Amino acid sequence: DDIPDFDAASEDFRFASAVAAFGMKLRSSPDAGEISWPEIQDIVRGALGQDPGSYRAEFLTLIEKAKALAAARSDAASAPGTYKVAEGDNLYKIAKRFGVSSRALLQLNGIEDPAELQIGQVLKVPAQAN
Repeated sequence: DDIPDFDAASEDFRFASAVAAFGMKLRSSPDAGEISWPEIQDIVRGALGQDPGSYRAEFLTLIEKAKALAAARSDAASAPGTYKVAEGDNLYKIAKRFGVSSRALLQLNGIEDPAELQIGQVLKVPAQAN
């Protein structure tokens, strides 16, 4: 029995497959296998088809956000006691995430103005926060 080529499947089937892969990767399911975020994006790009509401195109944005969050989580996990500032972060959100006060983060990192935070900046977080 011949297995049909994935690229020969309908756009709807390929898009639905990308959505399923996204969900499995997002939940770190072992069923996701070794598929990467860029591979999921490539499947979606190849299955945009007729997209009158731009929902499929918007899904690409969602994948990009998940990829950025996964990278931030990976960076934080690889360096205990630190956190890499990601897009959309602010001092309050970071402090809440680690269960510390904003003041503690400011003091620990020698930051006087919370507006100084930059995407990609590595912050120290108190040891008990990890």
